[in-house]
Order: sequence, then structure tokens, then C-alpha cells
Amino acid sequence: MGEKRKKDINQYFVKKLYDELNILDASIYQEIRKVKDEANTRGLLKSGMTLNSIWDAIINNTIISCKEKLNLIDEFQDYVNFKISEKQIAEIEEIFLTHYVPFLKNKLEKTYVNQAKEVFGDSDLNIIEQHKIQTSIQNIKILIQNKMEDVKIKNRLQKDPPSVRLSKYSTLISFTALIVAIISLFVKMI
Repeated sequence: MGEKRKKDINQYFVKKLYDELNILDASIYQEIRKVKDEANTRGLLKSGMTLNSIWDAIINNTIISCKEKLNLIDEFQDYVNFKISEKQIAEIEEIFLTHYVPFLKNKLEKTYVNQAKEVFGDSDLNIIEQHKIQTSIQNIKILIQNKMEDVKIKNRLQKDPPSVRLSKYSTLISFTALIVAIISLFVKMI
């Protein structure tokens, strides 16, 4: 596969993830706003339940977004009728990891901490929250790595499309016919 093609594929995924993370950022902001408005109407704004709901909004929206964008790999391969090489899949995995992991870490460390400061006046993460952040980051890494492994296995096991198989078969038939013709010419000469 040419370097230009690899670069184009990488740029495609980078652009898609960049756009998705901008949309995700806005949707998380709206979700947090909704949680806070709902908690305020119930009189629970200054409770741990509100912070848990904010935490869940950040984690759940990020994981859902990541799962949806991971499906882009299969959609891309189906659309272009092309299997991405394992080396290229590793590069795409790195693209996902370098976009989603820092995004999630930033959202949890900055947005969640700001909300905690607003609710409780405390901006320090306790040990449990730090562990939850590390676990959440690890979970998204595992999600990405598992999907990439699934794509690699699927690509290895997937048969070529009928048109490619037919092309390979007709090339084999043409080569065989050429060999037979050459042999027949030699036989006539003798």
C-alpha cells in the first residue's frame, strides 16, 4: 500500500475523531447542564448524587462515542471494499488512543473537578476518584484495543469479495491457458 494511501486513511480517521470530540464536548456540557438543572429543581444540587451523575455523563457519553467511532473502521473497509493492513490498523489504534484517552482524562480531571469545586467548594480529587479516573481510562484503552484486535481477526478470516476471487481465478485460468499454448507450440515444432 502506498504511503499516500496510508496517510490519507490516517487523516480520514483523525478528522472524523476531531469532529466527533468537538461534538462530544458540547454534548457533555449540555448533559452536565441538564443534570445540574434537574438537581437544582429537586434541591439536590449540593449532593454527591449530582457529582455521580456528572461523572456518569462524562464516562458514558465518551464510551458511547468511542464505540460508535470504532465502527467507522468496518464501515470504511466495507465502503471502499478494501481490507486495511494490520500495520495500518495499529496506526489507527494509536490515533484513537491519542484522541480519546487525553479527552477523557481532561474531562474527568478538569470538568469534574470544576463541578466538584462548584458543588462542595473542594477541588481535590480523593484516592477513590483518582482510581476511578485511572480505571475509566484503562477501560477505554481496552475497548479500543479489543476492537482493533477484532478488526484484525475479521480481516484475516474474511474471504475476498466475489469480484476479487473471480479476478484471481480468471488470472489463474489465463496463465494456465498461456502455458498450454506454449507447450502446444513446442509440441508442434518437434
